[in-house]
Amino acid sequence: QEIGWLERAGSHVEGRDRQEVEEAAARATTSYQAVLELLETLLARQRNSQSAEMAFNTELNILKQWLADFEARARTPADLKGTSEKEYKEAKERQAALDREINQESGRVSTVLNDGEVLLLSLPSVQLAVQLTEVEEAWKLVCSLTSSRGEELEEVWERWQQVVVPGTRLVTWLDSRRQEVEVTLAEVKQGESRERQKQLDIVMADIINRTDKLEQFNALYADLAKEGRLDEYGELKALHEKVNKDLSTLSTNTTSLIRSL
Repeated sequence: QEIGWLERAGSHVEGRDRQEVEEAAARATTSYQAVLELLETLLARQRNSQSAEMAFNTELNILKQWLADFEARARTPADLKGTSEKEYKEAKERQAALDREINQESGRVSTVLNDGEVLLLSLPSVQLAVQLTEVEEAWKLVCSLTSSRGEELEEVWERWQQVVVPGTRLVTWLDSRRQEVEVTLAEVKQGESRERQKQLDIVMADIINRTDKLEQFNALYADLAKEGRLDEYGELKALHEKVNKDLSTLSTNTTSLIRSL
């Protein structure tokens, strides 16, 4: 309004006065345009900041939801239900999928945290700072849970194998020895009884020599049972029962047959 007045005032004066009025009006117009341009720049910057903040909050909320969902999955047990190689392979594949997902999301997590720090410089916010801290802590947690889950899988499998491998060998040995004592007295000729007794003595000595291995097998199984870490299918329990039952039967039958001979 004042600029318009100056421009109109110039038409009412002459000579040097008119020149001074026109120059003053020009300077005022220039200053006014500069103020308008500055104001437009500030408004544009504000609009961009608000737009950037909205976009960031959207990405932040998506990331927080993924972290919550992934944490729930990472907290689930390794789901190794049986002692077969097939079960172990499938459990390993499920763990590998979690590891891959963690690696794939690491870039997104870094980007969100970095963008959040930049946003804080232009728009300081206690709430945003708290959210960024929570995201960083949640990320560290899911990384730790995923790593621990994989370690737990390997530890359980290794301990199961410490029972399965010697247990399977004991079963094979018991089967072969059982065949040697599955004979009735009527099937043993009088002339063969002495030779037969020698064979049975060897079997009995073999049973005694394997006492340490049996005790170790039973101790490893007992530790797993006490910790509640036996397989869901009950294969370890079945193996443990079979070994001890077959050994008891073999020992009883061998002793009985030796006495009979």
